[in-house]
Amino acid sequence: MHWYYLDAQRQQNQTDEAALRQLLTEGSVKATTLVWNETMTEWLPISKALPALTDGSHILVKTDLADQRPASTVAAPALPVTGSAAGVRAFAAILAANSGWTRFLGGLLIVLGVLLCLTLGGAVIGWLPIWQGRLLLRTARLSGEVQGSGSSTGFTEAMESVSTLLKLTAICALLLTLSALGGGAAALLFAR
Repeated sequence: MHWYYLDAQRQQNQTDEAALRQLLTEGSVKATTLVWNETMTEWLPISKALPALTDGSHILVKTDLADQRPASTVAAPALPVTGSAAGVRAFAAILAANSGWTRFLGGLLIVLGVLLCLTLGGAVIGWLPIWQGRLLLRTARLSGEVQGSGSSTGFTEAMESVSTLLKLTAICALLLTLSALGGGAAALLFAR
């Protein structure tokens, strides 16, 4: 099971029980350090969430009384940790909230790609915006499905589509930059 603990800067760090034991031994975390996993409703100190790690018979734990406060004053993470169904739904909701724009841009890119393919020179690169448009439409569809189901597989597929889209966008930007540089160089040559 994955555990998460809050460091001094209140950053969430993923770990497991064995690693928590090691961190306690080293003094990197204390018995009062707050931990959480997907089965819990709120953050709790290690001493309450995993008492076997902090009792005197197993390990010597450094404590700091200044860090002690009731666990009820610290809420569970604003966004559930990724990997849990709730975390997947929360992140998919961000994508799904923008699915209208995602679909609009996807359709627009497909139309642009088709129009480019109809031109003599555009046929070479027209497939790029068509591919980008299909990826955006797929991402919009998957994000809606994942928001309802919490499927980590569907979410992974949606994020892979976004990743591929970013790579294609970089390729398109590179091609546009090279064509602009080539056009500028040609204009300079013909201007002489």
